[in-house]
Amino acid sequence: MKNIIKLCFVLSCLFIFSGCQSLCKGQCSLDQKRPECKPVEVASKQCVEKNKKSEIKTSEADEKVNENSRKSVERIGVILGPGGARSLALAGVLKSFSDLEVPIQGMVGIEWGSLVMTLTDRSRYVNGVQWQLTKLSELSWGKSGWSPKAFLKSPQKELKSYLKMVLQMKKSKVALPMACPYVARASKGTSWVMNQSLNSVDGLFKCMSSYPLFSWAESQAGLFSVVEAAHWLRQKGATKVVMLSALPKLSVPIAGLDKSKHQDHIWKEWTYFLDSVMSEIDDIWYFDNRSTGFKDFDQIPQLLLEGQNKSKSFVSQLKEKWRL
Repeated sequence: MKNIIKLCFVLSCLFIFSGCQSLCKGQCSLDQKRPECKPVEVASKQCVEKNKKSEIKTSEADEKVNENSRKSVERIGVILGPGGARSLALAGVLKSFSDLEVPIQGMVGIEWGSLVMTLTDRSRYVNGVQWQLTKLSELSWGKSGWSPKAFLKSPQKELKSYLKMVLQMKKSKVALPMACPYVARASKGTSWVMNQSLNSVDGLFKCMSSYPLFSWAESQAGLFSVVEAAHWLRQKGATKVVMLSALPKLSVPIAGLDKSKHQDHIWKEWTYFLDSVMSEIDDIWYFDNRSTGFKDFDQIPQLLLEGQNKSKSFVSQLKEKWRL
């Protein structure tokens, strides 16, 4: 009997002790300033600090995801403008795109810009494009400049042989949408050479023909097809369209221009036309060079280097502005 009484007494003490402990915890939750509640306060602070750290990590991770998503949104379509020998400087601009890791979604080449575009598609490295272009200056008409009279003798064959060599180069693994416009004398409407058709010497030659180099040709480059080119690039997935102009802005004088000649008026009209269609493109780079003419193929190495050096800041600004 005594043992039973002792056991009941012990159990009742344990029950009272546990009840007091629960009561203390409950009071601590209401009054954090009590001395016996400091352990609870410390634990609470530690919990808050852990939550803050986890929130910071989560926000950093979200920021990285958002940054990556922003980088992947914009896709650049490039229009390589006309200008005869001057257009070859645009290969230097494409090297700036490559050096700064700005991806290109698609390209349209106008006049001799179509040659730069085709070489870009068929060379593994941008340096290879520049090396192939320097071969033009080694041809007979490239050494002394090109005149229409000289062209009628032999350079046409030389140029087509050169284009044949270009088209025999192995295409790059990444197939970009590419096109170039031309206008046939018979139809007078703009036609397009695209992708597989660019494998033809005649197809590429049609896009390159223009004043003053090919005034006699059956077709002429579609010099005024900038708006159509921008729309085509957007259809192919480009969200931003950049125009690379081989000509300086508006009425800046260019070497070799003669205002009394009809063909030279066409080039001047093109610069004014480009200014009128600015709403169709998102940004433009002008080749601010006044000393190189349309037929100065003997200056190709200098053109390539100048195009690259003058375009670095422009491409860098694009990368920052569009988070590329």
